[in-house]
Amino acid sequence: MDPYLVSRIEDVEGNELYRRDPTVRRESDIPREVFERIIGALEGVVWEEAGTGRVARMAGVPVAGKTGTAQVVRLQESQGGEEEDIPYELRDHGWFVAFAPTQRPEIVAAVVVEHGGHGSSSAAPIVARLIKKYGELYPMEGAAPGLEDLGL
Repeated sequence: MDPYLVSRIEDVEGNELYRRDPTVRRESDIPREVFERIIGALEGVVWEEAGTGRVARMAGVPVAGKTGTAQVVRLQESQGGEEEDIPYELRDHGWFVAFAPTQRPEIVAAVVVEHGGHGSSSAAPIVARLIKKYGELYPMEGAAPGLEDLGL
């Protein structure tokens, strides 16, 4: 698909001022089974007990995602230690990318928190709030009413 930022703009009366329909750039020749396996692994990041993105779990909404940490500088072992002992400007960046619902995605969110440390603790909660808010404004097909969140 061709990426875009805005799909629709309305004025205060609800009149459509702009619309951008999705455009297929090219079809993939990757077998469907490969995509299904990848999606299963991304769901595991959120739904497995040891998943690093488990903070993004939401009742009734299948979410899939990937956390990450981007190293700013290589620290010597003696410089490591506790996060709060590392100077702010040397701390790693945390990121999280997710989409929901997994089988028919309506929303994709990507967040990078500069010097935020691990994506699981810095970026994933932000993405969870974005998806939750989207679900409150635009109920997702198959999602439970209210989109109660599980522990945020």
